[in-house]
Amino acid sequence: MSTTILHAYADESLTDEVVTLAGFVSSPPAWNRFSKSWSRILDLMQIRSLHMREYAHLRGQFEDWPEYR
Repeated sequence: MSTTILHAYADESLTDEVVTLAGFVSSPPAWNRFSKSWSRILDLMQIRSLHMREYAHLRGQFEDWPEYR
């Protein structure tokens, strides 16, 4: 019998009327490739992380971003 190992990431969003859940599942090698690419993108954009609650409303580290960015 073989064993398959997967890595997963999930996050939720909650308002008074809507519950949203999203997730991603991948093999460890693919997840590592994605993580490296994502880190390079964050470095290129000069941000620490991407949280839609900040980005969508131009708050926190996105406060001074022009809308086109």
